[in-house]
Amino acid sequence: MGDPLLGLSGHVDFAALAAGIDTASPRPSRAKGGRPPYPTVLMIEILVLQRLYNLADDALPTGAGLMQATGCPCY
Repeated sequence: MGDPLLGLSGHVDFAALAAGIDTASPRPSRAKGGRPPYPTVLMIEILVLQRLYNLADDALPTGAGLMQATGCPCY
């Protein structure tokens, strides 16, 4: 079966989609501090995985497992 995100990456430009979302809905200023938000690309990939496999938030892998599932080297 392989990695579904790799297969979709050939058809969907997640980076361009994330750039469009960030342009339409900019993130708030972090001047007050706080934890940095997850990258928009990662959030899109998570939503795609949830829809493909009909997963609730609780059913998603967390931490390192999530980063491995999405291929995100962010954290």
